[in-house]
Amino acid sequence: MAGENVSLPSIVLREMPNISLSILMLGVLLVVMPIDSYSSDFTTERLAYPARGEDIELAGALTIPKGRDERLPAVIVVHGSGGKGKREAGWAAFFQQRGYATLVIDYFGPRGITSKSPSQPTPVGDVFQALARLADHPRIDPTRIIVIGLSRGAVMSIEASNDGGRSTGGIRAAAHIAMYPGCRRGYIDNDPSLPPLLILLGTEDSYTTPGECQRLVSGGVSKGRTVELNIYEGATHAWDAGFDGTFYHQAANRTVTIQSSQEFTERARSDVIAFLVRSSQR
Repeated sequence: MAGENVSLPSIVLREMPNISLSILMLGVLLVVMPIDSYSSDFTTERLAYPARGEDIELAGALTIPKGRDERLPAVIVVHGSGGKGKREAGWAAFFQQRGYATLVIDYFGPRGITSKSPSQPTPVGDVFQALARLADHPRIDPTRIIVIGLSRGAVMSIEASNDGGRSTGGIRAAAHIAMYPGCRRGYIDNDPSLPPLLILLGTEDSYTTPGECQRLVSGGVSKGRTVELNIYEGATHAWDAGFDGTFYHQAANRTVTIQSSQEFTERARSDVIAFLVRSSQR
């Protein structure tokens, strides 16, 4: 069945019940924020912070829902190889409408990198710097910050999830989400005290493969760390990108096919919310 999670031994996998997205939204609002937190008005400000070990200034667009006085939960959105664009804005809007502040960071622009650059960085230090800066903001609850990364940004989210606050003076995200990351390299620390991690990808992904991500996740759960892996049957890479196409990814040295799917986009958003509900109850 399209969108069905693949069940595998030794990996934390969730088979989502047939619950509507609206009910899941209600659940997370009851757990994370009062039900009256919906807002259609927002303020956006430029949030600047230094790059670690580089003489450049980084900045992200911080959007905060109006009409609340208390500190808010927040989501850091980390873009993929295409740079900051509509996909990142779509995820930010999704969270904003559910009462979260969002910080969409840009780790390409300040370094002169584009989607066609032959070499693209994965500066996980940018996530740490953004996390520390966001946690210090008077409108943000530092204990309720989520990191979601897309593709190359998902690799950064996974790596950042292993840090445990060592690079931020003890500040760490409450949960990490990795959308279709490259799983060939890297690792997931199996320390059970580290934040929960959700990985989403499709069986037809030409950038990464389920087998590679299954091996990565198996190492993470070996000593009890909460790592969930959802695999969508028939989904390609970046199903939430909003366009279709096949292109040569020079920095990754491989050909990538993208087929946009509203079905998988909605399924992913439902799974993300369900994951956050479970994480908040642990």
